[in-house]
Amino acid sequence: MALITRTCVLYCLLALVCLSCATQKIQTSVDASFPKEPARKGRDVILVIMPKLVPTLEVYRGLSGELSAELDVVPSEFDPDGGIEKLARVMDANQPKALVLMDNRVLALYRQYQRSRPAGTKFPPAIALMTAFLDEEYRYVQNATGISYEVPGVTLFTQLRSLVRSPVRRIGVVHRHSFAGYLAKQQQLASREDIQIQSIAVSDQPTADEVEGALESLKEQSVDALWVLNDNVLLSPELVGSAWLPEMKHNSIPVIVGVRQLLSLGKPFGTFAIVPDHAALGVQAAGMIFDLADKNWASDIHGIAQPLSTKTLANFKQAEKLFALHPQARQRIDEAVE
Repeated sequence: MALITRTCVLYCLLALVCLSCATQKIQTSVDASFPKEPARKGRDVILVIMPKLVPTLEVYRGLSGELSAELDVVPSEFDPDGGIEKLARVMDANQPKALVLMDNRVLALYRQYQRSRPAGTKFPPAIALMTAFLDEEYRYVQNATGISYEVPGVTLFTQLRSLVRSPVRRIGVVHRHSFAGYLAKQQQLASREDIQIQSIAVSDQPTADEVEGALESLKEQSVDALWVLNDNVLLSPELVGSAWLPEMKHNSIPVIVGVRQLLSLGKPFGTFAIVPDHAALGVQAAGMIFDLADKNWASDIHGIAQPLSTKTLANFKQAEKLFALHPQARQRIDEAVE
């Protein structure tokens, strides 16, 4: 693969760790500078730990815009090299009443921090955002809840039916063995719409040959669409370059992805995506913070919320070459991605 292609894929796929990335094109249209810590007003502190990426900053703006009139919202940039020692200093300096944690890496670091504290330590409530497969991850963190980033598969499939003329009854998906439980839940929901998920499992550390073989098997089974999970292992830059992109060259069915960047890799990949509205995600999280404040920061929240507002994205340049669309398809999406 040419160096420029490898570089493009690398930068786009590194962000799948937190489900998004700040590509150069996006950086020029959105201010990606990290927010400065506001002047303290002696109010309860909400500590927001996040990497400096355009999507996380969009969430932060929605969050702080709702909270800053009543609470001190303190942003802290995630430092992958800082370890739990730096996080401990940030926690001690701010004494937050609640935390907002964005990105799988941030949640993992906070989990390590909790394990490093003495037994019986009480932790403030934490709300996790922009985290892949949060339903599983949050269970390992004390006093945590959050908002899922993954839109339920049945929502994706029914929306796809409104965009394409071809039938949408059999959805193909490649997944690692550890995602079998997640796929079973999605199948239960999809069956209500007479949709079958045809899944093929690969190992938890798959090779390019495994992924290629799984994709070829789905083609042979004549699925109506392909669903790509937000799995940063299955979508590593190496596997994208050596397995996914070569197989997608001859694809002729809709491909549903979970992040915007997979619609614009510069090579055929995703055609449609439904993702949370980032600013609205911040507003939704702010509502959860206010609920905690009303309860004097005593958390009794359990489970993970679904995003209340989503955006439908489409790469029409690619889609229109491959299959027929409904006449009103362009009116049914929120953003065209080229």
